[in-house]
Amino acid sequence: MTQFTFETPPLITIRSSQVEVCWNSQSNLTYQVQYRSDLTTNLWTSLVDCVRSTNSTSCIYDPVVVGQPQKFYRVVLTNCVP
Repeated sequence: MTQFTFETPPLITIRSSQVEVCWNSQSNLTYQVQYRSDLTTNLWTSLVDCVRSTNSTSCIYDPVVVGQPQKFYRVVLTNCVP
């Protein structure tokens, strides 16, 4: 029997000037927030360097730039050093 566990997807809040990306995290682990503008490609770009979590929720902010294409976000657990 195979058992699957699923993580809660990141919570994204869009304001007029920035996008807030928050996710459930574990203290002292590192994460990388990535984005892409087109869902038909598998190329992800790092939004920021590694983020070391300090509690059960971590957040980053991405400024909204007029005229820029839409962005799709994902959060990846990494072992990089911030």
